[in-house]
Amino acid sequence: MSAQPTIVVTRPQDSAHRFARALQDAGLRAPVVIAPVLRIAHLPGALKGAGFEGGAVRGVIFTSAHAVAAFVRQSEARPQAWCVGHATAAAARAAGFHAHSAAGHADDLFRLMVGAGISGPFVHARGRIAHGALAQRLDVAGLPTTEVVIYDQIACDPGPEVAALLQGRAPVVLPLFSPRSARLVAKAAAGVSAPLHLVALSRAVADAWATELGAGRGAKGDAAPPDPARSLHIAARPDAGAMCAAVLAVVDSLPDPERLNPNA
Repeated sequence: MSAQPTIVVTRPQDSAHRFARALQDAGLRAPVVIAPVLRIAHLPGALKGAGFEGGAVRGVIFTSAHAVAAFVRQSEARPQAWCVGHATAAAARAAGFHAHSAAGHADDLFRLMVGAGISGPFVHARGRIAHGALAQRLDVAGLPTTEVVIYDQIACDPGPEVAALLQGRAPVVLPLFSPRSARLVAKAAAGVSAPLHLVALSRAVADAWATELGAGRGAKGDAAPPDPARSLHIAARPDAGAMCAAVLAVVDSLPDPERLNPNA
């Protein structure tokens, strides 16, 4: 008999619970375990002197909803917000910003801003770990942009429940939303016995998983450990809705234990 799969959501706590609710609202029947590998820590006072209160900044750039939450804790200013995707823009609008949304990737946001006929200066309010050098690229393109780190992403242990699942026999579905979380989960998953099925937000996230496994080579050139994943799926778009659809599709593709053994 095939065992029921478990979905392990490793996003930071608030985001993980939102994603789990979205899966359940979409009809997911499999169990979901919340096991963050990153903890969000706001950095009080980071916006001091950034120019928002005096109106010197024309707009703020958000590449995550975490940045929106950190910003509103520190400032009552609500300049125009330029957001990487729809979920981040929705969070910004809920906080009182007039928000513009790109299609979910830093490259999309870069093209949106460069093509919008706007002028700066802008501030990219971001986490300590960021990718894409967005501020530098905008600066070179003629949109003066500075960066302010307003939150940190601190690695944490996903816990004994996840360790037990990874050493079990039942399938585990792992949605991965960022290159950093992919690397952290890859470390935790090395040498596991459970059948793993990965769902990556983007090719960059999938590549981070593979790179971390490759980094496991020994100093003397030992072979890299085998990839523990049975399958890899990349979401059609880099957003939570597409991730939800991809996870559901993976779960539906796995053998149904109730169908295989209706008397169990």
